[in-house]
Amino acid sequence: MTLPSLTQRAFDQYLRGVVAWLKHKLHRCAEDACWRKGSDCYLPDGQPGVPDEWYCWEHAASAGYCRSCGSFNGGIESFDCGRSGLCENCDYQWRADTGEFDSDEDY
Repeated sequence: MTLPSLTQRAFDQYLRGVVAWLKHKLHRCAEDACWRKGSDCYLPDGQPGVPDEWYCWEHAASAGYCRSCGSFNGGIESFDCGRSGLCENCDYQWRADTGEFDSDEDY
């Protein structure tokens, strides 16, 4: 019995599928060329508490996820145009933690 020969294209497609499955199981960044440890990323309609994807800090924002909490915010103008890659809640919390809203008049 001989195995059917795979074309190079079919083999490449199979190999990409295996790599994607392996990266998902190891919680690595979903970006093609990146093997960094990924943070949990959640879609709005996904199962609560179960990550839908994993992205590293560098690639999370470009995929539409908040770099801090992992919530999907792609398509929201303030997120897409923001420079921090954080959702509104995380950005506000970060600014509050760094004292941006403190005024000298209170002291």
